[in-house]
Amino acid sequence: MTPVSLVYEISPTPATMPILDWLAGAGWCTHIAMRPDVCDDMLKVVKGHGWHTVVKLQAHPEVRERQWTDWNAAVPDLDEALARFERVFGEDLVWEMFTEDDSAGVGFPQSLLRAHPRSYAEAAALFNAYVAEVISVARRHSGLERWARSGYVSALHTLAAQGLDCVMLERTNDDVPDLQTGIAFARGAAHQYGCKWGIDFSLWWGGINGCVHDLPAIYHKRALCLAYFSGANALAIEGGNLLYDPHAQKPNALGEALDAFGRFTQREAGGRVETPVAVLMPKDHGWFNPPYWRTTSEAWNYARVPYAQGYRGVDGFFAAAYPGSTYAMDPFPFGCYTSDAPPASPFALSCVTPKFAPSLDDVYNAEPPIPFGRYHNRNAARDDLYRRRVETSPFRPMGTSRWGDIIDVLTTDACVDVLVDYEVVILLGPIRLDEPLRARIKEYVKAGGTLVAAAGVFGPRETDLTGLAVEPELRVGRAWRWGDAEPVHEAFRYCPAVLEGASDILAQTSSGAPLVACNRVGNGCIYTCLIPWFEAEQSKLARVALKLLDAVITPVQPVYVDGLPVEWVSTCGAGDYTVTLANHDDTEWEGGIRVRDLPPQFDTCRELLTGDAVSFQRASSGAACRLAVPVYDVRVVRWSRSG
Repeated sequence: MTPVSLVYEISPTPATMPILDWLAGAGWCTHIAMRPDVCDDMLKVVKGHGWHTVVKLQAHPEVRERQWTDWNAAVPDLDEALARFERVFGEDLVWEMFTEDDSAGVGFPQSLLRAHPRSYAEAAALFNAYVAEVISVARRHSGLERWARSGYVSALHTLAAQGLDCVMLERTNDDVPDLQTGIAFARGAAHQYGCKWGIDFSLWWGGINGCVHDLPAIYHKRALCLAYFSGANALAIEGGNLLYDPHAQKPNALGEALDAFGRFTQREAGGRVETPVAVLMPKDHGWFNPPYWRTTSEAWNYARVPYAQGYRGVDGFFAAAYPGSTYAMDPFPFGCYTSDAPPASPFALSCVTPKFAPSLDDVYNAEPPIPFGRYHNRNAARDDLYRRRVETSPFRPMGTSRWGDIIDVLTTDACVDVLVDYEVVILLGPIRLDEPLRARIKEYVKAGGTLVAAAGVFGPRETDLTGLAVEPELRVGRAWRWGDAEPVHEAFRYCPAVLEGASDILAQTSSGAPLVACNRVGNGCIYTCLIPWFEAEQSKLARVALKLLDAVITPVQPVYVDGLPVEWVSTCGAGDYTVTLANHDDTEWEGGIRVRDLPPQFDTCRELLTGDAVSFQRASSGAACRLAVPVYDVRVVRWSRSG
């Protein structure tokens, strides 16, 4: 596998030379990211260290002008700036041409924010037109390696489809959602369109109106390890000027954690991540993981388009896959502030300030989840946390894994050659089965794949896929039974259906009507849930739909974890097998790990961060061990061949 690119953002100046010297001595940094206004002498210093360079310069002219005007700096001429960097770095130059245009880091131009699209299709068309403007500028420099960095997953597939070399996603910032769904979307977009992907780690924490560079860094440690072992091609850290104290001549808390992680990646390869499951979503989905405090259901963060049918089920699926992930975006970790000045962000789901609002009617502040709190304002919170050196992890939640971090997200444009890389494909959201998509999923199933979908995607015209004659009407069910098990009380709507052919009925209503069916097509099978969009009355994801998902996904899990909820991801190397576990809780995690298939020559096991040997037992074709993960920490278990 190609080694991961470790990108360090900094403003190279004579004053930051101690930081550059530290990075050079550490040896793990591969890329230096910077603004285009760095002087020629400092460019030569960076070049002399042998680093690749990422120049961060927005391609969109309106966004570029607004940002540099906000900085009270001259707006750079794009062609001249890139030409200057090319003269120094040649093929070692990367151009980041889209830098958080969709989120708080930069923000969309006012022309887009004023549009107020009324539908998903309109919102997607406006965003696609915006990206087209960016790409039209970028084509003038097609010889450069081109990256894009977004804040929301809704942008990733659109950007990857443009032929970019790498799509990045900002995380560890409460202006944007959680890491886990972010990885699933970024990794899926990269696989679908054949590009690289990465995670950008922010230092900003809006809850304290400041950065966390000198607070305990175990939150970032977990995020870095999870992204690395999830297969990221690039990992970038923002705010590098803050991570090293030139007077003390040493890194601060987060700088030390980053240095330890960087040295770790030099010793231990990440491996190939195991992702047997894909989710297929509409290409205009506009979805992002909804924060728990939100009182309305909206997609397309810049447009706030009300939910279409089917998106409650999308919310429910990802909440089931990554329990607790909806708590990651939280501008109110300490409850309600007496004063909301300063806000958590100038442009986010929680707040749109006059600087970004096209009109006063667009100024917005979210309601806090509770009407009381600990601090007067966010500045007071920051001062207190720094004074007490508080560990931030209790206030910065991360989700656990029901099935492991084994899911990639694709859109309905995915070709069969991509689909067949997954053992299970789940159709999620209001997908419209046109003939090309129908042909692709049928070819995927015939080749041996497993497909899962709900009524709404499947209907009366899909009998050849479902083996059911679905009636175009809705009934109410009040209980369901899986096989011969006892009935489960749950209220839901469903579409009545009659068997056509040899479909197997896995679940039925209390009256015996089919509710979940399996139809064999070629070498594969199609599972149909007759509850529209998988949604029930009391929950976004019906319990019978979750039972179906467990029945389909659990058998393809490469690893099984016994114990309290924990996040895990597994990777295969040329001569090893690795399981990474992250404990996001305030109590030590103890439990068991069972690997389904482990090569017989792998006869030794150790924990990579501590170097401790781990005893294990062979079980059939796999292996099992027990492990403890400290509070808010991470452990990496690797099997390999001794000697």
